[in-house]
Amino acid sequence: MVDASPYGAGAVLQQEDINGKRYVCRYECKSFSDRERRYPQIMRTLLGSQNLVADAISRDPQFENKNSEHLIENNKVSTGFEKGE
Repeated sequence: MVDASPYGAGAVLQQEDINGKRYVCRYECKSFSDRERRYPQIMRTLLGSQNLVADAISRDPQFENKNSEHLIENNKVSTGFEKGE
């Protein structure tokens, strides 16, 4: 889960158990540079999604032997475009 403001982004990396209950694995945050603050909102959200999830995965030992690219590809940001809105 990722959310962005004009100044930064925050993310929560969660894991779901076999019963569908979600557990928080890690919290991450990032402040945007002056240049990044001028990006449109959707771009800031995507930037936060890519950077924060990649950072969280790279720092967590439980993902050490996992395919990080697969985990990042499966991280989707809801933009409204998926539904044709």
